[in-house]
Amino acid sequence: MAVFPGTCLPLALNCSSVLSHLPLLRQPSAAAAAGFEEIELWWPYPDPYPSRRDMDRLVAAVEDAGVRVGLLNLFGGDLWAGERGFACIPGREQDFMASLDSALELGGRLGVKVFNPMYGLRVPGATADDQERTAVANLAQAAQRAGDLGATLTLEPLSALPAYPLATAASALSIIERVRDQGAANIGLLADFYHLSFGGEDMTAVIRRRAPDFARIQIADAPGRGCPGSGSLPLEEWVQAAFEAGYAGGVGLEYRTDEPDTCFSWLTDSPERNRAHCPEAGAAVELCRGGFLVRRGIVETVMPDRSGFWLAAEGVEPRAFVHLDYQDVEIGAAPAMSTETGEGRGSSPLATGRALSSSAASALGRAKPRFLKDSIKS
Repeated sequence: MAVFPGTCLPLALNCSSVLSHLPLLRQPSAAAAAGFEEIELWWPYPDPYPSRRDMDRLVAAVEDAGVRVGLLNLFGGDLWAGERGFACIPGREQDFMASLDSALELGGRLGVKVFNPMYGLRVPGATADDQERTAVANLAQAAQRAGDLGATLTLEPLSALPAYPLATAASALSIIERVRDQGAANIGLLADFYHLSFGGEDMTAVIRRRAPDFARIQIADAPGRGCPGSGSLPLEEWVQAAFEAGYAGGVGLEYRTDEPDTCFSWLTDSPERNRAHCPEAGAAVELCRGGFLVRRGIVETVMPDRSGFWLAAEGVEPRAFVHLDYQDVEIGAAPAMSTETGEGRGSSPLATGRALSSSAASALGRAKPRFLKDSIKS
C-alpha cells in the first residue's frame, strides 16, 4: 500500500497525470507495481463514445492489475483547445448528458465511487445566473444517477483559468449547496490542494471549516505542480488536518513529472527522516500491515541514535524491537492506553492479525502525532 513517507495515510495515484508517459492500458499495472491499490483516471478517450472493445480492454487492464478506480473524470470536451466541461453552459445539456452516460457506464463496470464532471467556462450571451441554474439542474440529475451506483459526484475549483467561474472553495460550495437543496445529497467538493492554494485560499480555514464537505482530496506541490516535497506546500499537514476535521475519503496524487524513471522516488523513506519522527518513550502506538492491526503497545525504550525502539506489545512476549530503517509495517498513534497493561481503555485486547475496525482505522488515519512506516524485528 502506497502511503505518505513516514505516515499511515494511504494514497491513490492519478494515472492520467503521473503516468501520462505510458499507454493507457499499461498504467494500472505500473501503478500496482509502485505499490498503489487505488488509481484515478481522467476521461481516457477523445470523445464520450468509446467502443465496447476499448472499454473491455481498460476494464481487463484494471482487473488484471488488481487495483480499484477511486475517481473517474467525465469527458470535458477538447481540453487542448481550452474547453473545461459543459455543466454550466446553456444549450449544451445534451453534451453533458452524453458525457455522464458514458462515464456511468464505464464507471459502473470499474466500480468507481467518485465521478468528477468539469463545470465549464463562462460563455458570451449567458448571464452568471443563467449558467448557475443550468449547472445546478445538470449536476442534480448527475448526482441522482451516480447515487444509483452508490457513487458520489464532485465539483472542483480550478485556478489560473479566468473564464472558469469556480476559482475558490466558496464558489464551488455555493453550487454544491444548491444542488443538495434539489435533493441530491451525494455531491461534495473535490479539494485539490494545489489549485486551492494557487488561488490564494486560506487553506487552514478552508480545511477546518469545510473538510466534512470534501468528497475527495487531490494533491500536488507548488510551485510547479510536482510531487509532494518538490515545493513548499505543507501537504502532509493539510491532509492530516482534513482527516482530523472530519474528512473520510481518499487522497489522490495528481502531480506532474518530467522524469518518469524517478516519479516515485519521493515515496522512499530515508533513515534520517524516520529517525527524526521516532516516537518518544511512553507513547502508545499501533502497528499495522495492509489495513490489519499487527500489534499495539507502549514504547519502552528508544535507542540513543533514534534508529529504533522497544515496544511492550499487548499480549506478546518477548517485547518487540521496531527498527526504523525497514518499511514493512506502518506505525500510528494508538487510542489512549494503560501503561500498565498496554490495553486500550474500555476495550478488549486485540489479537495479532485482527482486521482494523472502521473506528480504529479512522483513529489511525486521523491521529495528530507523527506516523512512521517501518518493520518489526522481535
